[in-house]
Amino acid sequence: MKTNINLELFKRYAPKHKLEIIESLSQEEILAITPATIIRMVREAGESHYKSKRDKKLCVRRVIRKGNEWNSEFTGVDLLKGKLYVNLYVQYDNTDTEDCISYDEFMRDKDRFRGSIKTAEQKKEEYKEVISLLKRGYSIRNVAKLTGFSIQTVQTVKNQFVNT
Repeated sequence: MKTNINLELFKRYAPKHKLEIIESLSQEEILAITPATIIRMVREAGESHYKSKRDKKLCVRRVIRKGNEWNSEFTGVDLLKGKLYVNLYVQYDNTDTEDCISYDEFMRDKDRFRGSIKTAEQKKEEYKEVISLLKRGYSIRNVAKLTGFSIQTVQTVKNQFVNT
């Protein structure tokens, strides 16, 4: 029988046992954690970093990054005026940055999180109209206007799927 992680996290266990529970969670179980549970965790364990005492920050990762030996990662959660925000450290090809986005936006598509990389099959499916128009000989600018994608996106799709 599966346990309800939303209840299990607030039972009276030793902190070490709670960490073992959290570390053993599958992706499906992690995605089952409700926003109400996250809000409760931030309220109970978060620190006040803002003017309002109700606004809290729960840092998950406090390591200062040095060099170029890291990937994009989740760093914490903020609770501001009753709304959840996710803190991310994102590394792009030529730069890296801290990003704070709303929980709802981050969890909009549970199969593919913001900042994840699309596979070639996913790109082919998403840009099938672009590929079709490019193969019929339409210019990059015309394809961009017809499909609503940017010129850079159309150029990238052309280089990856049409010119090969």
